[in-house]
Amino acid sequence: ISHMATIAERSSRKSEILAAAEELMGSRGVESVSMEEIAQKVGISKGAVYLHFTNRADLVVTLSERYGAMLNSRFVKVFSQPLDGLGILKKFGEIFIQFAHRHPLYFPTLQQFQTSSRDPSSQILDSVTRCQQQVEEAISYVTRAAQIGMQDGSITTRLDPRTLGLLIYSASRGVIEVSGRLASSGAAGYMGFAENTPRSHADAQVNGAAGPVTGELMKSFMDLLEHGLTSG
Repeated sequence: ISHMATIAERSSRKSEILAAAEELMGSRGVESVSMEEIAQKVGISKGAVYLHFTNRADLVVTLSERYGAMLNSRFVKVFSQPLDGLGILKKFGEIFIQFAHRHPLYFPTLQQFQTSSRDPSSQILDSVTRCQQQVEEAISYVTRAAQIGMQDGSITTRLDPRTLGLLIYSASRGVIEVSGRLASSGAAGYMGFAENTPRSHADAQVNGAAGPVTGELMKSFMDLLEHGLTSG
């Protein structure tokens, strides 16, 4: 019983640390928050934070893993809806936009995962592996939707489902990420997508990547995707 209680306490403390990190990074940006500040927010020592996370990258990648799990839980529910394959993919696009808006740290933490995954000597391979599993799960859902579409005739393509799933997932993620950068740089208005968009990186991150710019870009992307998938 004592051992079980200890595990529960560690899990609870880890969740508190992640919640504090999310709050601080959400208001100031991922790169602007130190482990010491996170510890102060929780009310523990800096050393206590390192009992749960190897380093700062480990903490950020763990946040990314959690976001991935949350996003996947939304994706999987779509399969129970009366939609054809193309309709499922469209719904995924809507979910992606909404998720990026509600969780503006999703992409910044995902970038940390990508950086860490390129380092074979990384001290946080376990966290990176768990995060990669979430990415693979998301791709599997998009692939499954593509396969359903090919079977029901709503999607016409010479590509195999896995390749199509990879392309759609990667392109969708890129559209949302790039639109967030356009908003933060002020280039969106110049490109004719939206006015009065956030002008600083911090503003763009706090207000969410999925503002007017993302909505318009994503709609254009989905229209283009639908045309490509239904024209043979």
